[in-house]
Amino acid sequence: MWSEGGQTRRFLAVLRHLELREGDTFLDFGCGTGRLCEFLPVDVLYHGYDWAPGMTERVALEHPRAVTFDTLPEQLFDHIVCVGAFNLRDGWSKEQTWARLSELWSEYTRRALVVSLYRGHDPTCLRYEPEELAEFARRAGCTYFVIDAIYAENDVTLVMVR
Repeated sequence: MWSEGGQTRRFLAVLRHLELREGDTFLDFGCGTGRLCEFLPVDVLYHGYDWAPGMTERVALEHPRAVTFDTLPEQLFDHIVCVGAFNLRDGWSKEQTWARLSELWSEYTRRALVVSLYRGHDPTCLRYEPEELAEFARRAGCTYFVIDAIYAENDVTLVMVR
């Protein structure tokens, strides 16, 4: 599903778990091109964060309503979504994933954190199992979470709600 169509399926699968309201703040963590912005209602405030050089500039050009960040601001967001941000092995580990997700959950999320991860067999990617996502959510102190592993063979989504 590493295609525009695959990304569209991921975006829709992630968004169906959110109760978006007028005026909600939405952080797309690891926003890439910011295309997820196109799937949000216009009355939801889209913020994009990415560490890759040039990505936030591209988001700002292609999505004028987007607010972009090169460094994560110290503020709360109603919803944080991470689509694929923790999948590649290149310089990244599962321990770093858990640490970053824990930080996003405890310090930046007001209502929901939704993370789409890889569970396929590509050796260049980290593989996440539904059971370890559930264990992470429990350790993070989340009392309501959902694991969605039915929308795509190679993906799994963790939804954590306050």
